[in-house]
Amino acid sequence: MSLAVAFLFWLLIALLFLLAGLLIAPVRFWVSLNADPGLRLVIIARPFGGVLPPLRIVDSTRKRKTKDKDVKKKRTQKKRKRRFVLRGPALVAALPDLISGLLRSIRIDSLSLIGEFGVGDPADTGHLYGILTPLIFGTAAKPDTRIIIRPNFDNRCLSGALETRLSMIPATLISPLLGFAWRVFGLRK
Repeated sequence: MSLAVAFLFWLLIALLFLLAGLLIAPVRFWVSLNADPGLRLVIIARPFGGVLPPLRIVDSTRKRKTKDKDVKKKRTQKKRKRRFVLRGPALVAALPDLISGLLRSIRIDSLSLIGEFGVGDPADTGHLYGILTPLIFGTAAKPDTRIIIRPNFDNRCLSGALETRLSMIPATLISPLLGFAWRVFGLRK
């Protein structure tokens, strides 16, 4: 009996260390987005700092499985009293803090963006290119960053390719997510 309890105890300790490792070790992402000729998106994650094999999170090039319409059935649920309530204005007010908190926890390791755009009107295309100029030339001095965007003053178009490598530590997402949840779903008065 005591051997089984000791085994379960050490198994629980090992699972806690594994969970702590998942939260503390960085997760590396590879993102590829192509907009020519069609939109293709691939996102691959490598947990534990890239030590484990890659996990395909999104792959728009794969065919999706079709689901039967007959299998889907709507379930009726009884309305329950909710302790937490969603507040719309609080959602709008808390969203910028959530986005900035999530972006602060992501580190860009490399970035490659090559594209061409045109909005149809040469004046509007030039105006948009002027807005994008600080992004294009402000990141030129950073290593592993290449941004080439060409305006097309003749035609309306959007084509290009984006490839980036990101890394983040999952534990850094806890604080922004909890703060957002508290502001949006806070306790009912």
